[in-house]
Amino acid sequence: MAGNPPDGASVLVILGSTRAGRRCPMIAAWVLGIARSSTNLSYEVADLLDWHLPADDEPCIPCWHPGSRRLRARTYARLEP
Repeated sequence: MAGNPPDGASVLVILGSTRAGRRCPMIAAWVLGIARSSTNLSYEVADLLDWHLPADDEPCIPCWHPGSRRLRARTYARLEP
């Protein structure tokens, strides 16, 4: 997009990790600090940790280990065709 953004334009920053030890809050704060000092856009943060998703409490990433019996039964059932 060339030129200036329209008045009232905003950017949504999504924190996409819900795992223990995640670093996305620190990275988002760093990015937002730079962005806010460089533009006049408004920014909003959406943190997926605020939303309970079915795979949040899995011991591994379901799509990487679809045959793993370490997955909870409800998640394993969702992966089958």
